[in-house]
Amino acid sequence: AYMETDASIYGYGCTLRVRNTHGWTESRTSVPWGSSDPTVQVHCEAEALHRALLTFAPQLRGRSVLHITDCQPTLDLPERGSASSARLQAIALSIWTFTSANAIHLTSAWLPGAHMLTSGTDELSRSALHDTHSARISPIAWKRVITLANKHHLSLTHDWFADNTNNCLDIYWSRHPSPQ
Repeated sequence: AYMETDASIYGYGCTLRVRNTHGWTESRTSVPWGSSDPTVQVHCEAEALHRALLTFAPQLRGRSVLHITDCQPTLDLPERGSASSARLQAIALSIWTFTSANAIHLTSAWLPGAHMLTSGTDELSRSALHDTHSARISPIAWKRVITLANKHHLSLTHDWFADNTNNCLDIYWSRHPSPQ
């Protein structure tokens, strides 16, 4: 498998190419950061790799994965961790634990940022901010929905047209795949 990740202050993007019996299949995702997500660029890049692995876990289990990034400080992160940053160390440990548990052999390589522009992965990390397919319901309207559902003995199970920054229920349908 071949996975490119890129991050911006707005969110992260990933392009995944997996070889199967019929050739190559491509999957993409573009996910905005939530309010408690990273804001330091190297943390964003490392977290983008971690969340991309979680998002595409079913396609990656038991495979060798070549991870492409334009952020050199994250190249050895999954293997060596970080002595300079507790947050990077925590992300590195999460990546290592996940890849070990899922038999994923992860190798990272660096390509210049211009490659991310050409491949479209850079745009994915920025377009997360402009997703017009998700909408947030106001807190007052959400209380009314809950009141009506309870009044009619209905249980709400899925939040439609949401993403990881505006979902009101644990299960939600988003335009792009996300770890949740």
